[in-house]
Amino acid sequence: MTLELRGFSADRGRFLLTTTRSETFSNGDVRASTVTAVRIFERDLVDLQRWDRLLRRSHQRLPTKRLRKLMATNWVRGDRAAGWRLEMQKNVSVCDDWLNAAFAQLPPQHQQEFLDDDLYVAAKRKRAAARAESKQARDLQQYFTSPELVGLVVKRVMEHVEKLENVVWLEPSCGDGRFLTALIRAGARDVVGYEIDEMLHGLAEKNVYQAATDASGTEESNVQVQVTLGDFLMSKTSTSADKIVVAVGNPPFGAKGGDGSDLVHQFFRHAATEWKACVIAFIVPE
Repeated sequence: MTLELRGFSADRGRFLLTTTRSETFSNGDVRASTVTAVRIFERDLVDLQRWDRLLRRSHQRLPTKRLRKLMATNWVRGDRAAGWRLEMQKNVSVCDDWLNAAFAQLPPQHQQEFLDDDLYVAAKRKRAAARAESKQARDLQQYFTSPELVGLVVKRVMEHVEKLENVVWLEPSCGDGRFLTALIRAGARDVVGYEIDEMLHGLAEKNVYQAATDASGTEESNVQVQVTLGDFLMSKTSTSADKIVVAVGNPPFGAKGGDGSDLVHQFFRHAATEWKACVIAFIVPE
């Protein structure tokens, strides 16, 4: 199969490509015929840039300058009335060579996604959704803790707590609930979590309640679980005065509050003053 650049639409910002595939059909040992199938489709420069990032250690770099020159105007290969000029031939030839050499090195899944329109659209939507989620996480200052670090923090905190029965374990920004689930597996029997992101809150609830059920060994869990959708900094304590509150987790950081303090300090202050936490073990940036 051969890939070719056939043109560019400046209005749409997309390259026109063709694939050419030759297949030979035999009729016994007497006659054979070759059929050439040509398919025309459109793709974006960013698709080729993705190939370049994927193959950069094992393949020559994307001829970006030549592609940019070919993106300056509308053209269709070989059609002077549609913008084609002979001086474009060298750039097109170099880009064709790169396209075919790079395509041959792509994993089969990437090849199929590039050629099949339905798979291509689905992959683009999936990447767009992932970018949106990543941006939302940055906007909310969400940074997820590795399981190894979660385990280390839980172990260290447990060493400072003598009796687990009278302790309420509080995670102010629980994300997907990884601290709370680790605490339950370590013996915690009363956990409270807050999460401001609706999607993560649903995931945290599911994970924490499942951990509570697993810890009890029956459908009727003896672990007290409260996972609330909302801003921890606006929360009011829900624990009785005879309980010991231990706050753990990885609070968001980076943004400043109205008093000039960052989010980490606000979480520390709210856990200590409103929730009367006796122990606070937060992962914070250096």
